[in-house]
Amino acid sequence: MRPHHSQYRRDLDGLRALAVGAVIVNHAFPAVWPAGFVGVDIFFVLSGFLITRIVVSERRRETFSFVEFYFRRCRRILPALVLVLTCTWVAGAIVLTSPEFESLGNHLVAASVFSSNLLLWREVGYFDGTAVAKPLLHLWSLGVEEQFYLLWPLIALSVATASSRTFKLVLALAAASFALSITQVTSHNASAFYLLPSRFWELLVGGLLAFRDLSRSRDGTIPESVGDVTSRGRASFALLGILLIGAAFLWIDEASRFPGYWVLLPVLGTALLIEAGPSTWIGRRLFGNRAMVAIGLISYPLYLWHWPMLSLFRLVGFDLGLTVADMLRWKIGLLALAVTLAAGTYRFVEMPIQRAAQRVGGSRTRQAFGIAALCSPLCLLGLLGFSTARTGGYPQRVPNLDPGLVTELRNGRRAISVREAQSVPCQPAADRIGVSWCFRSSQRDPDIAVWGDSHAWAMSFGLGATLVNRSVLLVAQSECPPVLGERFPARSSSLDCASKSEAALSFLGTQGSVKTVVIVSRGPLYVEGSDFGKGNAPLNDVLVDGTLIPFLGNRAAMFESGLARAVERLLGFSMNVVLALDVPELGFSLSECVVARPLGLTQLRTDCATPYQAFLQRNARYHAIVRRVASHYPNVRVWDASEPLCESQSCVARLGKHLLYVDDDHLSLYGSQRVAGGLERILRGLEPSAVPGTAPLR
Repeated sequence: MRPHHSQYRRDLDGLRALAVGAVIVNHAFPAVWPAGFVGVDIFFVLSGFLITRIVVSERRRETFSFVEFYFRRCRRILPALVLVLTCTWVAGAIVLTSPEFESLGNHLVAASVFSSNLLLWREVGYFDGTAVAKPLLHLWSLGVEEQFYLLWPLIALSVATASSRTFKLVLALAAASFALSITQVTSHNASAFYLLPSRFWELLVGGLLAFRDLSRSRDGTIPESVGDVTSRGRASFALLGILLIGAAFLWIDEASRFPGYWVLLPVLGTALLIEAGPSTWIGRRLFGNRAMVAIGLISYPLYLWHWPMLSLFRLVGFDLGLTVADMLRWKIGLLALAVTLAAGTYRFVEMPIQRAAQRVGGSRTRQAFGIAALCSPLCLLGLLGFSTARTGGYPQRVPNLDPGLVTELRNGRRAISVREAQSVPCQPAADRIGVSWCFRSSQRDPDIAVWGDSHAWAMSFGLGATLVNRSVLLVAQSECPPVLGERFPARSSSLDCASKSEAALSFLGTQGSVKTVVIVSRGPLYVEGSDFGKGNAPLNDVLVDGTLIPFLGNRAAMFESGLARAVERLLGFSMNVVLALDVPELGFSLSECVVARPLGLTQLRTDCATPYQAFLQRNARYHAIVRRVASHYPNVRVWDASEPLCESQSCVARLGKHLLYVDDDHLSLYGSQRVAGGLERILRGLEPSAVPGTAPLR
């Protein structure tokens, strides 16, 4: 006996509940469920299965119509989406700063044409805003699905026979997409994560299941059995599926190379649960119970509502200085509100529109008009987003803002991105060398190299622009100190800084044209073990043999010994070495000097500077270490990059109409050019032909 279609849909609604629940818990409490984001991959398989069944079964009955298909998609997707986008824009207008609101405008435009994944892919970079600052970040998965809906029906219709040949063709497409995902996850991870070609296979797995079912069904119903598999066999499928999804939730985290091979766990687990059908104990009791089905029914609006609410709250809550306990209580309340809004959206928006759509009937003309009517509000939202982005986030919402500074703040990171795009990549590429960045400022062979972390990266652009008669090579690894032979804690649990430093130094040793290496890093962070100022987040864990363990070492001693080893290695390459004393950390966000939140939620800083004494106190141990290491080697110079930015009372982040930073600790292009003059004077004192000598450590 075959189960009724609605019974099968109840089972799938239960799977949707699992998927959306995992994603929401991950977004609200990432430490509780680090792998919850794989719920999106469960959604992908379900979408591929259901859409393929609709297209192919209707094609076999000769009732398929593109107009009707997209009319169903529009009335299912657009009403809730338009409502959430409208509310998000209104809330953003009330609480977001101009740069944040401008970013929301760009993402609103992308959402209106279902290309959020493409925009996020283009935005990926070191200065890309954090996830919490993007209230429409979660719509990337909707972009992937909608792009699939546009492409897949054309392919599915051409192979709608559900024959073995069809199955092999779809399997080949899925294999090609999976191979692309595996290839890109190491070299172009953003492409593998956000773009359809590398995600296509996940939806095709659902499509393969649909083709398999339809090949066993003549009347379009969903067969209960899997070929000749017994009830015990179906139960085994369901159990194995749950185990695979459970393994994904337990083993995958943000440090995993995802999607890659890891995504096989949730994808195959979901496929096995679909194949097992609703008649197993797991299907009936776990996914078919009323609570799971109820959540599954509102899963789409719940997915839409939850993230904008969490994102906007975190942005404002951080600025208001709420405690961890306050944030926890608020997040629980917001999730309850998201469930309420989702249920209301389903009952008072989705269902009435579905009932109204049924009155349209089978008239293709009416359905076409229905598509236009449903798309019109989305088009208007796209225009509203364009206007928001074009005006820079309507800065007039907050009085007394300097439009010139707002523009410079907006363009500061873009200027660095442009400069990086104009640089000459290393051969081999940075990812093959094993570091975040490797490029030089001109086509000429480099004679100066800058090695370090993201501070070296930011400073290299100003050095390249100032030292016009030289070619500046950058070799840098984000979040890693330029030291040798020491395992420092890093923010990313998968980052092995010791191996990154070895790779960087090995590459520098092959650069015969380089005569001088400048070592630049955010030294106080590594020596003191925490950020400076607001947040003050500590670095407490270190990766050892693939395992994250508490860090118990003496940071200052490790930094000194590791820096000395690195200097000795470079001197062994017959290179001069310049040790940079890093620029000041501000201890506050640069945007506080330029923009404020509406409604007086935050105020502009009257002094865009850090007290000089606070800077000296923060850097005391770090400066002493650098000068002590340099004193042991006659051909090692110390360059104080902070001098052009500090005076007797303060270290400034703004000079007139110019901003010297792009955030709380990275220099802008203007700022790095300002400090570059000091290095130029030191370089003139180093003879290019000099052969550095070494002295043993005392």
